[in-house]
Amino acid sequence: MNWIEGSDRQQTQLLPAALEDYVGPDNLVRFLDAFAATLDLRAAGFVFPKEDPQGRGRPAYHPADLLKLYLYGYLNQLRSSRRLEAECRRNLEVLWLLRQLTPDFKTIADFRKDNAVGFKAVVREFTRLCRQLDLFGGQLLAIDGTKIKASTAADQGQLAPVAQAAKTELQIPRADVVADGGYYQSQDIKACQEMGVEPHLPAVQNSPSERAGLYGKSDFRYDAAKDLYHCPGGAQLSCRRQMAVEGKIVFNYDNPKACGGCALKAHCTKARYRTVSRWEHEASLERMAAVVAAAPEKLAARKTLIEHCWGTVKWLLPGGFLVRGKVKVGAEVGLAHFGYNLKRALTVLGLAKLLAALRNFKPDGWLGPTDTSAPLIFKPNAVGALAML
Repeated sequence: MNWIEGSDRQQTQLLPAALEDYVGPDNLVRFLDAFAATLDLRAAGFVFPKEDPQGRGRPAYHPADLLKLYLYGYLNQLRSSRRLEAECRRNLEVLWLLRQLTPDFKTIADFRKDNAVGFKAVVREFTRLCRQLDLFGGQLLAIDGTKIKASTAADQGQLAPVAQAAKTELQIPRADVVADGGYYQSQDIKACQEMGVEPHLPAVQNSPSERAGLYGKSDFRYDAAKDLYHCPGGAQLSCRRQMAVEGKIVFNYDNPKACGGCALKAHCTKARYRTVSRWEHEASLERMAAVVAAAPEKLAARKTLIEHCWGTVKWLLPGGFLVRGKVKVGAEVGLAHFGYNLKRALTVLGLAKLLAALRNFKPDGWLGPTDTSAPLIFKPNAVGALAML
């Protein structure tokens, strides 16, 4: 039987003499090299080694070279410092990117440990570049969370802080935000509306009556002019009591006399009479319900906007986080987000347009990293929508 055979290892090969010839013009490492060259890494917060005025001691690696190594690594699921050390000796793309520099694993690991703040600043600068290229419409924000294996637990962000971070990052006055029912917090909904972000969340069944198969709160119609509720049986429930529940002012409405002779009582309550509670800012929740009902397609688009983002990020972070501490973990997530955003930008624009945009791109003053409870990730799509985590 005939087999495909390889060449003789002893045969002389006429291979390209220059390393430049091994990296094509459409290779994304060319963008990483050009992008790092535009950054002021000192202003971004990167740690530079102390210089000996007499030039003694072994020269250090420039932070830009180690930064490029990490950007490349997180784009290609290469995060271990030992793996990155090996790639510096055998991977042609890395050999080109670092100009054949071969830092040891300890140097690589220390750079990630010491420069968490700088990594975050670099990720935000790429976000700003995408914004200048009009990749983000900013009309619709999708917020979601996920669980990634880590050495320690982390606090989960809430809707309002993440929406505010998105609004600030995109520099937009107003937007709609979609999220799943896990983000349904009354105070967050009100806070979003006050900051100019209109939330779209699915209705959450919190009522014990609904879970028991009885009439829910939505079956009672509120009359704002008279401050009372109309029940399914046609009776009026007036405000009787005010109480504080978990830091919120709540009003209770009831009509014991009407409940006593109501034919629908068996479908309404198992108690002596039915009580309906109303938060002092319940109008915010009613406003959101009306907005969702008027544009159900926005909430329906949530999964198509956000689920793919998390799937890719988890693929870029196989096995979970490698570092400990909120700041360092945030930097590692930011590197994964950079990888996702760059892949999306390349798909939408292509390498040539990204490289052309870098020629006129300048860092924006480096105001320092924003400390948000959740890092940001952006997903441009055909309609200019935005996904944010």
